[in-house]
Amino acid sequence: MAHTEGAGDHAHHNPTGLKRWLFSTNHKDIGTLYLVFAVIFGLVGAIFSVIIRMELFEPGMQVVGEDGGHTFNVLTTAHG
Repeated sequence: MAHTEGAGDHAHHNPTGLKRWLFSTNHKDIGTLYLVFAVIFGLVGAIFSVIIRMELFEPGMQVVGEDGGHTFNVLTTAHG
């Protein structure tokens, strides 16, 4: 009988930390990432919405600057 040293030594390396989340194919990790990103970008969109409403409160540019409305247009597009 031949000696098969190392036949079952195939170690399965599971990434940890950030790599576990970014390169995962596990449906639970993907669902968690989906929820985390939804909350983060929901908050970013809400902040953009508040800034847009503050700017539209009075005529003229008060909040985002006096650059001819370019920053306001960029902000509105990013919010959308």
